[in-house]
Amino acid sequence: MNSQLFGNLLSWSAQISILAMAGAAGAFTLRHPRARLYFWQTLLAIALMLPVIAPWKRPLDVALAQSAPVALTIPAVAVSRVPPTSTAWGFEQLAMLLAAGAAFRLVWVAAGLLRLARIRKHARPLQMPPVAFGGSASWYVSDQVTGPVTFGWLRPSILLPARMSELTPSAQEAIASHELFHVHRRDWLFVMAEELIRSVLWFQPAVWFVLSRIQLAREQVVDQEVVDATRDRTGYLDALVSVAAQRLQADVAPAPLFLKKRQLAARVQALLKETSMSASRLAAHVSVAASVAVLGACAAIWFFPLRSAAQVLPDDPGITVDAGATLAHRTPVHNPTTAMGDVLLELKLNSKGEVADARVLSGPDELRKAALASVLDWHYAADTAPPSLVHATIHFGQRLASDAPPPPPPPPPPPPPGPGAAKGLRGGLGAGLGTGLGQGVSPPPPPPPPPPETAVIQRIDFAGLSPELQQRVQNSLTVREGDTLRLAEWGSIRESLRSIDEHLVMIVQGNGNPSDRVTLRIALRPGVELRQPVVSAALPPGVYRIGGGVSAPIPTIRPEPEYSEEARRAKWQGAVLLQLVVDENGVPQDIRIVRSLGLGLDEKAIEAVQQWRFKPGLKDGKAVPVSANIEVNFRIPSADPVAMAAPASKPITVGGPVMESRVVQRIPPVYPANARTARVQGTVQLSVIIGPDGRVQDVQALSGPAMLTPAAIQAVAQWVYQPFLLNGQAVSVQTTADVNFVLE
Repeated sequence: MNSQLFGNLLSWSAQISILAMAGAAGAFTLRHPRARLYFWQTLLAIALMLPVIAPWKRPLDVALAQSAPVALTIPAVAVSRVPPTSTAWGFEQLAMLLAAGAAFRLVWVAAGLLRLARIRKHARPLQMPPVAFGGSASWYVSDQVTGPVTFGWLRPSILLPARMSELTPSAQEAIASHELFHVHRRDWLFVMAEELIRSVLWFQPAVWFVLSRIQLAREQVVDQEVVDATRDRTGYLDALVSVAAQRLQADVAPAPLFLKKRQLAARVQALLKETSMSASRLAAHVSVAASVAVLGACAAIWFFPLRSAAQVLPDDPGITVDAGATLAHRTPVHNPTTAMGDVLLELKLNSKGEVADARVLSGPDELRKAALASVLDWHYAADTAPPSLVHATIHFGQRLASDAPPPPPPPPPPPPPGPGAAKGLRGGLGAGLGTGLGQGVSPPPPPPPPPPETAVIQRIDFAGLSPELQQRVQNSLTVREGDTLRLAEWGSIRESLRSIDEHLVMIVQGNGNPSDRVTLRIALRPGVELRQPVVSAALPPGVYRIGGGVSAPIPTIRPEPEYSEEARRAKWQGAVLLQLVVDENGVPQDIRIVRSLGLGLDEKAIEAVQQWRFKPGLKDGKAVPVSANIEVNFRIPSADPVAMAAPASKPITVGGPVMESRVVQRIPPVYPANARTARVQGTVQLSVIIGPDGRVQDVQALSGPAMLTPAAIQAVAQWVYQPFLLNGQAVSVQTTADVNFVLE
C-alpha cells in the first residue's frame, strides 16, 4: 500500500508537470490579462482535481491471501549469495520529509501573518486616504515595511512605507489605487489559498510555476483596471519605474506584492501594447488555449495513470491457497465442481513478478482447469526479487451443499420404449441418446437417427457421483474403454446400474454411423442431488494441513508407477487419489486410498508413492509433517508405429530453459579453492545427455572458465531430471545446463 501511494504521488506530480507545460503553450495565444488570469486559475484547479476527475486504472478483481513465509522454489545454482543492499530511504521517510516541508511553509506563513498584525498595531493610521475613493480600507504608514502591503478580508488594511512620501504625487496616487483595487477584488483571499497550496505542494516545481503565472496575471489585471480608472497610462508607467528605482520591495509573504523585479518587464510590456480585441476573437483565443490544455491533461492521464487499490474478492468456500512466495495480488479461485483435493502447480515468473507460464504437477483432473485459470493472472511482489520458479498449492476442501454449483444436467432421455425389445434397444442408441431409469422425466427430444449394430466405447465419463458411488459403479461395470458392444448387451449394463442405485442413468453419445465410437456417460437422474456428505478424516497429532502458513511438500524424486497386468489387458486407465502424510524428512507415511481404480492399480500407486521423496512442508521456516493428497495417473500410451520403430539410441534435442524446469534433484557445485583464491567467477555452460530414467548419462563442457569447469561437470553429473515423454514414451534428451559461480 505504501508503494502504491508513493507511485500515485509520483504519477500525480508528472501529470501536473505535463499540464503546466501544456498550459504554458496555450497561454501564448492569450493577450487579454483577465482571460489569462482565469485560464491559469482554471488550470490550477484542474491540476488539483486530477485525482478526482481522472479515471483510475483499477487492477483485475483479486483476492489477497496470506503469503507463505518461505518460498518453495527451485533456485538457480549459485555457490554463494550476495546479500541484497537495503535502501536507507523508504516511503515513511519520504512522507515525513514532505510533511516537514509543508509544516515549515505553513509556519512561515503564520509568522508572516503575525508580523503583519504587529506592524499594523504600531503603524500610524491615515485619517484621509491617499485617493478619493479609498474609504473601504484602513490606511497605515509604517517604516517597518519596504513596499506597499494589502491584507485582510472583513477588515482590509493597506500598509504604505514611510519612504513613499519621496515619490511624486502621481506615483503615490498610482500606488494607492493599485492597492485599493486589490481590496475591492478580494485578492487577499486568493493569495492565502495559493500560499496554502504552495505549502502543501512545496516539492512540485510545476505548482510554483503556475502560481507565479497567476500572480503575474493578477497584477496585470489590476494594472489595467488602474489605468482604466485614472485614464493616465503614462503616469502609471512612471509610477512603476519610480517604485523600481526606489527598490520598494514587499518582504512579508501573505499579501499581494505591488512589484516584483522579475515581473516588471512583463507588466510594462502589457501596458504598452494596450491590447484590445473583439469578443469573437477573444473567444477563439480562449478556445485554442483550452484545447491545448485539455490535450495536455489527456496526455498526462494516459502516460501517468493513477492506480487504485485492487478490489478484494473471496475465494470459493473451502479453498485455501499457499502461493509459495510473497504475492502482490491474485485473482480469486473458483471451484466449478464438487470435487475436492490438492492441486500442485509450478509457476514461471518474469522479472516483474507476473506469472509467465504455469503447469499442473498433480491434482484432480476436474480441478486443474480452475486452478490454472486463476494462477495465470497472479502477480508476485517484484520488490522482493521473486524466484524464476515457484511451487504453489491450492487446496479444494469441503463446502456446504448450498455453496456448490449444481452439476450440469445430462441430455433429456428418449421416449419410453415402444413395443418390441429390439426396437426399444435401437431407440436407446445414437447421437445424444439416453435411457432413464425413472419415471416423470422431461419431454422427449426428436427421434434420433437409427443406431449402429455395434458401438465402440471410446470413453466412460462419470458426472455428479460421490467417490464411493463412482467406485461401486467402476467395480461392477463389465465393460471398459475400447470394448465393442452389440445392441443386446446394453440391457445388461442398465440392469447392473439399477442394482447399484435406482437413480443412476446411462447416456450414450455418438453420431449413429456404423462402427460408431461412443461415449458412455453415467450420472444421477435429473432432479436427484448428491446428498452423501464427505467427511474428512481427523489428522494425527502434530500433523498439519496445507494452508494458513503451512506450505505444501514438493516432490523431488517421483518414479513412475508400473501398470498391473490385469489393468493393461483391460486397457483400464484413470487416476488413483491417495492421502498421505509427508514427515519432516520428506518421506511419505500413512498412505490411504481416497479414490480407487481397481484392477491392481491401487497397489501399484501405493508402491510408487512409497518410493517418492519430498521437500517437506514448512511452518514458520521449520519442516513439519503435512497431510497432502497425491494423484497418481495411469495412462496407456497410444500405439504409434512410427514412434515405436524410431531408434531409441539417438537422443532428441530440447532447449535448456525447458529442461531447467524439470530438474527434480539438483546438486550444487563446490567452489574450487584455487578459483576462489584467484577471484575467478562466471557461468559454465555444459552439454548434457539425459537418459529415459531422468538421470544424466554424459556431460561435456561448452564454454566457461577452465578453473570452474570440473566442479560444474561433477555437480551436473549427479542431477536428476523428470523423464521426458515423447508420444507417451520416455526418451533420451540432449540439452544444455548453465552453472553460475558467484563470489561473495
